[in-house]
Amino acid sequence: MSWLIGFIGPHLSPENASRFQALHPAPRFAFHTSTTYFAVGGLPETCCHGAFSNQQRDAGWAVTGIGLERSGQNCRLLNEADWQQILSASSPPLKKLDGHFVAVRWKAETIECFTDQLGLRTLFLTALDGRTVFSTRLDWLAKLHRQNEVDFAACGSSWLTFNQIGGEAFLKNVRRLGPNGVVALSPVSAQFHDAPWTPASSHDGQDFVEILEAFLNPIMSERVISLGLSGGLDSRTLLALLASQKRAEFSLHVFGLPDDPDVRLSRVIASHENLRQDYFDDPIPEAPACMRLLHDYAGQTQFIEPASTLLKLRYGAELYNRKKIILDGGFGEIARRQFLNRFLLKGKTVLQSGNPRLIYPYLRVQRPPIFIPEVLQTMRQGVEEQIAALWREMPAMQEIGAKNFLDLLAIRTRLPNAYGFEQGRLDGECLSFMPFAQPSFLHRLFQTPVAMRKNGRLFRQLIRRRFPRLARYPLVKGGTTYPFGFSTVPAWAWTKLKTQLGQAFTDTSAIDLLHKIAAEVQDLANSTSVKSYPAYDYPFIRNLAEKFYRGQTELAGPIHWWLAFELWRRAVNA
Repeated sequence: MSWLIGFIGPHLSPENASRFQALHPAPRFAFHTSTTYFAVGGLPETCCHGAFSNQQRDAGWAVTGIGLERSGQNCRLLNEADWQQILSASSPPLKKLDGHFVAVRWKAETIECFTDQLGLRTLFLTALDGRTVFSTRLDWLAKLHRQNEVDFAACGSSWLTFNQIGGEAFLKNVRRLGPNGVVALSPVSAQFHDAPWTPASSHDGQDFVEILEAFLNPIMSERVISLGLSGGLDSRTLLALLASQKRAEFSLHVFGLPDDPDVRLSRVIASHENLRQDYFDDPIPEAPACMRLLHDYAGQTQFIEPASTLLKLRYGAELYNRKKIILDGGFGEIARRQFLNRFLLKGKTVLQSGNPRLIYPYLRVQRPPIFIPEVLQTMRQGVEEQIAALWREMPAMQEIGAKNFLDLLAIRTRLPNAYGFEQGRLDGECLSFMPFAQPSFLHRLFQTPVAMRKNGRLFRQLIRRRFPRLARYPLVKGGTTYPFGFSTVPAWAWTKLKTQLGQAFTDTSAIDLLHKIAAEVQDLANSTSVKSYPAYDYPFIRNLAEKFYRGQTELAGPIHWWLAFELWRRAVNA
């Protein structure tokens, strides 16, 4: 990721300065004084810095990530002059910005750090000998302590539900800065403030389509737009808008096995519609390279996905080298009213009650029980505490309606805790952003009637109006296709039937990966570190690995979830 790391305290010894320098690669800018150390680095498009005085070390600023500003039918990435003006203000107007970023400014013996509205980039802070160290990389901070302890109450919702519900760091000696966050640091104090995103009550006159189209027109003469096109409705909507604008130049990309319906349909559309496309299906690397990639991925993304997910997320640097700016259709579900619908089907009374114990079963997902019962109980208690805290900060349901309430829940929990960590990782290897995950788009979306958002109605209408031929192609869900015109329930029934009839695609890449790294996985499973880790149900983990390598390949998914946690645990020295 584009990164930053800093220290502020009463005295910075040369030994500590060298210790911090050893944590990170060569920076784009760095300085240290008797009380402060600061370094920032990454790609030039996702990392910038400047000075408020002749000496940048005395007063300056730095940003990791990107800021976006809409202007008419376009948007542009903020440059150094823009950030200089914004961060010069006594109260920087960051709530007016789209994008994802952590911004820092310093003057004399004070450092202020800021996060974007939605928390798509975050900052971690820890105490070290009575001083404060901060970084966008949790794994780097963790190396400053001899031993760290996992906070299972904080990370329990990340394992037991769809993603983390609260905003805590997963280590007990670390604090995380949340959305709309500000922390003011001095050598002797740290003052925190953050606030969850809330939809605006008014708008600037543009409808949500105009706002979305502006994000599809970033002004960058040296890079070409590349849209990730799958078989789903969200990326197809972005394609319809892009193609109808008759842009001079854009391209598509897709990753995965050639028989995957998402890949096959994406390539068919590109071919039939005469659209340029980059297709990636590199072979699985040899074991040492695999393990390096997996360690890096798990260390930055905090077990938000099974380890095998990396196979489809390893091409960002290649697209960057091809001079592309990536448009990602992630979080498009928010415009289709697809989040947390199980509450509407069976749990409206539970939703209204706000009772964490009753709400928890509606959020729970199945992950392998790799932990002992006492840890699972701690996790469960942490989930309920986070649910209670989340509900206390939510607006009254009767004021905004149950469906808007659920969508706001999704924005406040999924964007910072599921999408954010991967966005941070991507910022280190490519230039990318999600048009559907921009505050100005979300503000306007909440002022669009729920009935229009339900079942993808908005998107289907847009496609038929802007690029009607795209409605001729089926959509993909769960490894199989269904007709474009099907709404949520018919699509679910159709794909379920095809799956039962054996007509769904089976992706074997997770299995293939485990065979490629068989020796490494078995060494991990039999290591003293795993055997002695008190939170693990070690017999379960040992049996999981043994059964898989004896031929029970259906256990690949649980093993990849364990790998994601285990490699993260090692990255943070816990």
